[in-house]
Amino acid sequence: MTSLRAERDQAVAERRRGQLRTGLAVGVVFAAVAGLLALAGGRPIPPGRSAYDAGTTDPVAAAVPALAGYAEQVRGLRFRSPPRVEVLDAAEFARSLTDSIPAGGGDRAATTRALGLDAAAAVATPPAHYSYARRTVYVHRGEAFDAYARVSLVRELARALQDQVFDVRRLLRAAVADTDRARALAALAGGDAARVAAAYTATLPAADRTAVLARRPPTPRTYGDLDRAFPATVGLDFATALADHGGNAAVDGAFTRPPESTAQLIDPRDFLAGAEPLGVRPPPGEGQRVDAGTLGQFGLAALVTGGRRVLNVSATSKWLGDSYGTFRTASGLCTYGNVVLADTEAREQLLRDLAGWLATRRGRAEITRSAERGLRLRSCA
Repeated sequence: MTSLRAERDQAVAERRRGQLRTGLAVGVVFAAVAGLLALAGGRPIPPGRSAYDAGTTDPVAAAVPALAGYAEQVRGLRFRSPPRVEVLDAAEFARSLTDSIPAGGGDRAATTRALGLDAAAAVATPPAHYSYARRTVYVHRGEAFDAYARVSLVRELARALQDQVFDVRRLLRAAVADTDRARALAALAGGDAARVAAAYTATLPAADRTAVLARRPPTPRTYGDLDRAFPATVGLDFATALADHGGNAAVDGAFTRPPESTAQLIDPRDFLAGAEPLGVRPPPGEGQRVDAGTLGQFGLAALVTGGRRVLNVSATSKWLGDSYGTFRTASGLCTYGNVVLADTEAREQLLRDLAGWLATRRGRAEITRSAERGLRLRSCA
């Protein structure tokens, strides 16, 4: 028994090394994604799950068993029941996109407007997406089922796998009341799924890999772009860092005890060290409150950069906690926030770097010092 297991483990290790060499052959980018498979700690696909379904001429139905098995292999998890996959026409698929994330929380759009952030996003319709509301992977019938579509499908099957094992839908509903916490959890799920997709991409022929990478979203130009890109960029880096640290078990642990803030996603060392955000009391506001939550390191970085990036931004890495409330008044929407940083120097640096944002608000926003390390802001639409 021990000998057979050792031979199997050796075969798996050889296959992973072969995939890593394939990635290295096409440059640093491909090497990075190929390395993800070696770090995943997967196991061989169970018999009957690794081959296309010869009993159907539908390419999606034929591919699902193999791609679902691949997601299981990379993640070291098993589907508790066969994943639900439906192919929809363009109109039905567009409608299905609206129920992918559990509803709840406040009026986030109101806060975005009050802060003067551009919520527009250049988003192409994906070939596939997973609906947490219906626990179903939907595939767009109008898309060619090419390499890019298969990568998209394996990513969404990875989401379905997460949901079956960890009940991600329940986690999202529990987090939805707080903006930053919800964004951090969405980035964990999206980043882990992107890790599976990246590993799968590394197994494709060179021409297919090139075609897939050519479909990557452009560099964020707006807050909306940045928000949508966060799971597949920072979330992917976070999931990869956890896998580097402790394999799939470390990623599983993050679903069991999810991150509380985007700061933990941006610097995984904070999450691994168990650092948690401070509870901060929101400032009072006027009128009817329509939203409340936490801006987080993500939100502050978006203010400093106009929604273009979140990494290495000013003193936002010294963020410890914040709280905001958005109110509707007779004169419009206003967001009030309290922010606490690690020290006075960081507070002063962030105050200087937010001068550009204040200039764009043209008198509709103000920032003042609060206590020893705090800032208080007010911004109106």
